[in-house]
Amino acid sequence: MSITNLTTEQRQNNVTLSIDRVKEALAKAHNTHPSNWLTAKEACELLGISRPTLLAGRKKGKYTYVMHNGTRVYYDRRSLEEYLQPVDIL
Repeated sequence: MSITNLTTEQRQNNVTLSIDRVKEALAKAHNTHPSNWLTAKEACELLGISRPTLLAGRKKGKYTYVMHNGTRVYYDRRSLEEYLQPVDIL
């Protein structure tokens, strides 16, 4: 059946079903914390810096981060470790 042949109610049901599937996927992922992503506390411990210093570095784009649910920030472990590497000066 083509989408153009669906009734308004069928379209709404399809959208509702899709939304429910997304909600289920998000609920499963909500409490996951992969080891390659660190909380702010873990990032501070790894770098040996304070939260304000971590935030300042984030604002300057020194390391990769993601926002989860609009409130939780996770930092990419690899980008933090790269930040710790000494820079070769010629």
